[in-house]
This record gives sequence, structure tokens and C-alpha cells, in this order.
Amino acid sequence: MTFNRRLFELIQKHIPAFVVTAIFSLAGGILVIFLGFLLSKIVAQVFINQNSLDQVLPLLYLMLGVVVFRVLFIWIGESSAAFLAARIKSSLREMLVRHIQKLGPSYVQGESTGGLTAAALQGVEQLDGFYSQYLPQLIIAAVLPIVIVLVVFPIDWLTALVFILTAPLIPLFMILVGKTSEKLTRRQFNALKKMSGFFLDTLQGITTLKLLNRGDDTLKKINTVSETYRQNTMDVLRLTFLSALVLEWLATLSVAVVAVEIGIRLLYARMSFEQAFFVLIIAPEFYLPLRMLGLRFHASANGVAAANKIFEVLNTPAPIFPELSNNKNGNSSELLAPFVIGFKNVNYQYAGRSLSAVNNVSFELISGGFNALVGVSGAGTSTIVNLLMGFIKPESGKIFINDRDLNDIPIEDWRSNLAWVPQRPYIFNDSIAANISLAKKNATMDEISQAVHLAHLDDLINSLPDGLHSRVGENGAKISGGQAQRIALARAFLKNAPVIILDEPTSHLDLELESFMNETLQQLCQNRTVLTIAHRLSTIVSADQILVLNNGTLVECGRHQDLMKQKQYYTGLVKSFQGNGQ
Repeated sequence: MTFNRRLFELIQKHIPAFVVTAIFSLAGGILVIFLGFLLSKIVAQVFINQNSLDQVLPLLYLMLGVVVFRVLFIWIGESSAAFLAARIKSSLREMLVRHIQKLGPSYVQGESTGGLTAAALQGVEQLDGFYSQYLPQLIIAAVLPIVIVLVVFPIDWLTALVFILTAPLIPLFMILVGKTSEKLTRRQFNALKKMSGFFLDTLQGITTLKLLNRGDDTLKKINTVSETYRQNTMDVLRLTFLSALVLEWLATLSVAVVAVEIGIRLLYARMSFEQAFFVLIIAPEFYLPLRMLGLRFHASANGVAAANKIFEVLNTPAPIFPELSNNKNGNSSELLAPFVIGFKNVNYQYAGRSLSAVNNVSFELISGGFNALVGVSGAGTSTIVNLLMGFIKPESGKIFINDRDLNDIPIEDWRSNLAWVPQRPYIFNDSIAANISLAKKNATMDEISQAVHLAHLDDLINSLPDGLHSRVGENGAKISGGQAQRIALARAFLKNAPVIILDEPTSHLDLELESFMNETLQQLCQNRTVLTIAHRLSTIVSADQILVLNNGTLVECGRHQDLMKQKQYYTGLVKSFQGNGQ
């Protein structure tokens, strides 16, 4: 059985809970030996020596005390194991979310949202069985059989020899079955990720599917994906029951061997009844930890399979920047506007791709001007933006901010000077005020109200019964697309950053609303350095500088009129925009 080493490393942060779990789980198991000893002694005194109840009453009280302590130890061990599992799951989920945040949108865009959600929720939750069940049982299975052999050996060396010879059979079959189980549970979790991603995509696009009358086709796909997951789950359950049957059969057969050899020697008076009865009582307890280990392994197998995806994400290297340092006044390090922003011989290639996303790109943004990135899908415009925001780092070349390498600047300090307005801003299921205040921690209501006014959201706020405190639903379900865009603009106004990055926020709006939004954008972009990914001709024409990308290479740079006179690649792009009615 192969377990991820990182699963055990997580315990290092919770050593006290682990020690308590180990000690009390093992103590509860060891008390079984004492119980067997007391029970064999009581039975021998009553049925062999014909002792009265008064004579064995002290032993019965002692046995009752051992039972109480065993129950107490088991309860403490299980409670500690549950606490350990809860703490580790919480810290692991926090580690996962924080690392995904560090990886940024460039990583998330290449992953299934449903798959990441399944890993962070179901995947982490399934590790409960590993820490609360399998791990304590692993300790018991490693120690208790050895203790029993040491206790039995002076009493009956032949039975101890049978224990030693038969015990390895159970782990051997566990390994043989475990290899197949590991493969099946990994396949089951992959099916779960696929199903989660498909369901999420379906829910997000259910309106479009209805409009296009694709409901029946989608239903068939849902049935297919669900059936695949059901079949994988049944395969895992089938193997689990088969494994349990094999382990039970081996343990029962081994106990039967012990019972036969004890019975024969007892028949010929080669050992006393008390010794034989004690060994017979303790024999099932010798194999029980090993049997339970097999069952606990299957209970934790889903979590171990999920851990592969979790640690795959955690092992993905994130961009490393200097830590944010504060001066005596509590402000961030010295990074002052206006900024001179430039790229110099920058190269970047995504993992698993043969071609560079950005190839030897060099340019300088016009400080305080409107700069447009132009190119077809896959030209490298989004990569340029991700590099500038520090979500990915150049493989070679330099991005400079006021002659300072971006790699030498605390990334949080740099991002505090950026405002990002995407095509489709995400709106959380919270109040409008809370959604806008994401741009600035501890923003006052006056500041939020001012941002609302600048983004022309007053009509929406006045029409809602709770005003700024009205909830807008998940992903802005209760508001229109234009209103969601204005919330994004309000965030930018609230942040009041000197650098604005836009991904053509008006590209999915109708012409009337686009004209209204453009007026608001012009107000937002005044006296700021603006970089926009341009999709519409109206945006390109008014730009102070146009950067034209083709297959990751900067092929042209200049104003619209100058580039049109050159009649090169840019001219063809403009004609395609005009042909699409943009």
C-alpha cells in the first residue's frame, strides 16, 4: 500500500493530539489482555476450583474497573483522533485555498472549477477516515500483536509460534488487495471530479442550454456521467466487501488452528485449563487489529486518492516575490506613482505547451495614457496582463516598474496600485456594499456611496428596499449584466488606483449600455495609466498606444492612424473587427 508522505507530515503541526490519540488508543487495546487474563482466572476458579461468588467478587470488581477504564481510554482516543482529523482538515483546506490564491487566475483557468471544488470540499473531507480511523488503527496493529506475542510466549510458546507464522498472511493479502483498491479509488475520485465539473458547468449555463433547446442532450450526458461514477463506486464497494471476506476468513482460520492445537494439548493434559482458556480468549484479539486495519484502510482509501489531487495542487510552484515591508508610518514600501511600466525581452511558456505564450516581448506603456493590447484569441494578451499583475513570472527578461524589477517588489505592494475590471466580474452572494468594499479594506460607507455615485449605480440602489445592504445573489443573479459591470467599476473607483487594467468590460453589453459605460470608463481612466485588452474597434481608435500581438510576439506598436498607414498585420485585424460589426 502506497501512502503519500505528505499525509503524515501534516501530523507534525499537531503532535500533542497525535500523542494523546496514540497512547489512549494503544492503552485501550492493551487492557484487552488484562481482561482476558481476569476472565480466564474467574472461570477457572468458579468451574474448576468450585469457588463461591464471594471468593471471586474482588476479581469481578477488578474486571468491571478494567472495562470502565478501557471504555474511557477508547473514548478519549477516538475523541482525540476526531479532533486531530478536524484540525488537519481545516489547516489543509486553508493551505489549499491560500495556495490556489497564490497561483492566481492563470492556474485556475487551466483547471476544472468543479474538480478544484471537489478537492477542497469532498477531497479534504474524505481524509477524515485516514486520520480518525486508519491512523489510530495503524498504531494499534503495529504494537498490540507484538505485546500479545510477548505475553503469550512464556505461557504457551507453540501458540505464540502460530501467531508469528500466520500473522503475516493478513498484511500480505491487504497489500495484494490494496494495490487494486488504490487504482479503483483513484478512478472513482477522478469520476467524481469529472461529474462535479460537469454539473457545475451545466448549472452555470442552464439558461443558455434552455434558450438553445439543448436540455435533452444535456440530460443524457448527465445520466452518462452519473452512471460512470455509480459504476466506479460499485467496483470499489465490491472490492471492499471481497477484501473484508478474505481477511475474516484468514483470521477465522488462524484462530481455528490455535483452538485445535490448544484443544489437543488440553485433552492430553499438556497444559492447564486456565492457560488454555486465556490463550483461546486472546487469540481473536491478536488478529482483530490486523483485520480492522484492512477495513480502516478501505474507509480511508477515498481520502488517500483525493490527497493525490490536493498535493498535486500544493506542489505546483507559485510565483515568489519579496514580502511586504512597512515603514515607520505603517505605509507600504516606497513605490510611488506615476509609474513607468515596461517589458524588456520577456518570455513565457505554459507547462505542457510546445509554443511560447509570450516570445521576446519588449514595450513601454505610456504613463498616464490609454494603452491597448490587440490580438486574436491565443495571441498572448491575457498572458501579458497576468505577467503584469504578478500571477505568473517571466521565464526570462524583465518587467520593470520605475526602473525596478517587478521580481524585487513585494507583490501585494504592487497590486495595491492596480485596479482590475474584467469582462465578467464575479459578484458574491452578499450585499452590494460588501461586494464593492472588496476593493478596499475598512472602507467607510461614505467612500462606498461616493464610488456608487461615480459608477452611476444610484438608480439601482434607490430602487432596492435595503439600498446598499441589499443582497444580489450568487454571481449577481438578482441584477443585470450591466449593473454587475457597474459594481466592478465602483470597486475600481473605490480603490482609486493609479494603474487601471481592463479586459474590455463593455464587450458583452448592448450598444446603448455600452455608450453609457464608456462615459463612466473615461471618467475612471482620467489621469491614470490604463492597459486594456481591446476587442472592439471603438476602443482601439481612441488609444494613445496600440500594442499588436501575434502568436506571442509584438509585431506592431503605435497609434491607430499610423498603424493603418503601414497596411500590415494590424490593418487585417481592423478589417476583421469591422466585418464582425465591432
